[in-house]
Amino acid sequence: MSKPVPDDTDTLVTELRQSGAMKKDLSGRSFAGKDLSGIVFAFGKLVGANLSGCKMHTCGFQRADLSSANLSNVDVVQSVLRTATLVNATLAGASFRDSGLMAADFTGASAPGLRLIDLVAVGTVFVRCDLSGASMRDVGLSRANFTQANLKNAQLNRSRLIDANFADAVLDGTDFSETQLFGADFSHAAIDKATFKGAKYDAATKWPKAPPEGAVFALNPND
Repeated sequence: MSKPVPDDTDTLVTELRQSGAMKKDLSGRSFAGKDLSGIVFAFGKLVGANLSGCKMHTCGFQRADLSSANLSNVDVVQSVLRTATLVNATLAGASFRDSGLMAADFTGASAPGLRLIDLVAVGTVFVRCDLSGASMRDVGLSRANFTQANLKNAQLNRSRLIDANFADAVLDGTDFSETQLFGADFSHAAIDKATFKGAKYDAATKWPKAPPEGAVFALNPND
């Protein structure tokens, strides 16, 4: 009877923490449940990797490719994902706090219950994402692209959504209370069941019809 192959994941994690993972190809590897804090994966490949349940504090993922990776229930704190690719990734229950997601690409990702806390995600792409039940309060999401995204019951209240794109998005039960919607695009989006109490918009904001009840016309302070 052949002996079981030992799990070398802990050894690999130790090596990556010591030498770094920049530009390394770790596609398909499983790190499920591991503490990956402090490791820099910038410019690397984690395509299809299993990172579910991982603790990732002070990590670097700049321009890393995490396409189709499993990041369910990850705990990401003070990390940088600027221009990272997470196309078709799984992020159910994932939490990103005090991190940078600027221009990251989440196209087609499945991220129900995603939590974005105290961070900036300017220019981030969420096209066709499942963001149902997501919590994105008090977040900088200016120029973010939510085209055809599912934002059912998502909470975006008090967030900065200047020039954000919500064209054709599903917005049933979405909370936009007290958001900044200057220049935002809601073309062809169903907004009737969303909440806009105290949300501020300007002449550049595009609505599918008349501005919604509760929204307030205001001048863009950045003009």
